[in-house]
Amino acid sequence: MRFTSDFQREIKRLSNKGRCLHFDSGNRCDQIISAHTIQKSRQLKNIAEDGKVYRFSGDLSILNRTNGIPESKIICINKASTFPGFCKRHDNDLFRPIDQDPLLTHPLQVGLYAYRSLCREFFLKENAIGLWTTLVDHPELSDRNRSLVAASLAGNKLGFNRLLFHKQKFEASIQSGSFQDFQHTTFSSKMPFPIQVSGVYCPDFDFFGAPLQNLANPTSPLDCLAFFTAPSIDGWSLCFAWHNSSDRACSALLRSLATIVHEGHSLDTALLRFVFSCSENHAFRISWWDNLPLSHKASIINAAALMTNPYQPLPSTYLLNGFESIQAWHFDSVRFTSPGNA
Repeated sequence: MRFTSDFQREIKRLSNKGRCLHFDSGNRCDQIISAHTIQKSRQLKNIAEDGKVYRFSGDLSILNRTNGIPESKIICINKASTFPGFCKRHDNDLFRPIDQDPLLTHPLQVGLYAYRSLCREFFLKENAIGLWTTLVDHPELSDRNRSLVAASLAGNKLGFNRLLFHKQKFEASIQSGSFQDFQHTTFSSKMPFPIQVSGVYCPDFDFFGAPLQNLANPTSPLDCLAFFTAPSIDGWSLCFAWHNSSDRACSALLRSLATIVHEGHSLDTALLRFVFSCSENHAFRISWWDNLPLSHKASIINAAALMTNPYQPLPSTYLLNGFESIQAWHFDSVRFTSPGNA
């Protein structure tokens, strides 16, 4: 059991090891804060009950017990979606346009939301490299498990380098004020949301299961998509955002979504399926989850396991079917980047 305790101790140490990821970070970044990727005051508080929300947990002890399946866990909103990735000064100065104002789908806001989502994933990948570098030579590992750890280390290094490529693209546009480099498709609703989310991923298959890019190709950067919920003037929005450099795969993914909706699939269901299949950074209302039928919970958990179970093969059609009878939200408008509103 020493490996498990060493694993948990190293995870905790790295998670608490803050650093400022801002492009202008330096010696003055001495007050590292726990930055919320999902806003506490205008998002988490609006779905919290008694100051708490649910999230999916993929701790090692849980995944070992459940064969890679995450479990819902109650968490205080003070700790939900946080990471010590910015100093107080840079967090306040850079993200003021999205922390103080509702989402107007202005390219500046879109770019900042996307950048914060990306920085969290960058922080986690950097920590994963540190974790597996420390544990790869652990004396309790069998040869087979050592090979698995080494493979995980190699995979996280590859993922880190891909995120570094996009972080540099984002930062070049933000520093130069070229926010028109960020594209978006935003779905809005006047109904309250029981779910909040923030994440980034590299689209591999579209909503029909057609391949978009080969994630196993180590030789070239992959297109990267950010997605997040945000308060708008008269409700809520779920936004998909990407840098111009990732336009090929991201635009193709959104075109496939438009096509399946045109063919009769539910937009609300497709977006719910996407959110739980492509990100582990969720927060959702306790009573909404508790009142779901067991079959609906099982469908959502199985989708969430795509992010946590390395031994479960990913079906190409994971965005096509499922969740058809689960009610969570209803979107009534869509806005996307065009020459007229970019």
